[in-house]
Amino acid sequence: MNARCLASSLLFLLAACDGGEVEPLPGEVDSGLFNSGLDDAQRVADLDSADAAAFCEAVGPYTERFFSARMEKVCLFQGSIAAGFADLGNDDPLVACENALAECRATFDPGPRDCALEGSSCIATIGQLENCYNETVGLLQMIFEHLDVTTCQEIVDWKGEKLKLSDLPSCEPIEDGCPRLDWGLLTE
Repeated sequence: MNARCLASSLLFLLAACDGGEVEPLPGEVDSGLFNSGLDDAQRVADLDSADAAAFCEAVGPYTERFFSARMEKVCLFQGSIAAGFADLGNDDPLVACENALAECRATFDPGPRDCALEGSSCIATIGQLENCYNETVGLLQMIFEHLDVTTCQEIVDWKGEKLKLSDLPSCEPIEDGCPRLDWGLLTE
């Protein structure tokens, strides 16, 4: 672990603790993974309005805290995507990255995200949805941890190894069986 990574980790821990214990959020289990508390075997399409609302009430604060703690990484990631697309289109990747980074910083809002499970035709189960959510959060966390840059110039100049990301196997049932599901993290 390099010194910058260690220092960043320590600063994050100090900021997260702010002298007291961090209260667990609704939906957060000891492992830090999201768990709505609903029956894992229940199909999303079969949720009544109370259970649909309970899922959304649990996932909202979890998602908000995840993104709030990573605002700068989220914005740098958006900048790197803008730079990549600009480079493909023969535009200036540095300008595209800086514009995306500035816009993200100015408009960043970690939550709450839209969540509307009630009336969904989604055939996936709550357990499958939670697994997909946790794997998606894990993938984002891995991307943010490997995004070891602090400026757009570093993004454009970076010659390091690119991440090789595989598909998220736990999300297949969601992608295949839940058209246009709006569940608080990713929407189609």
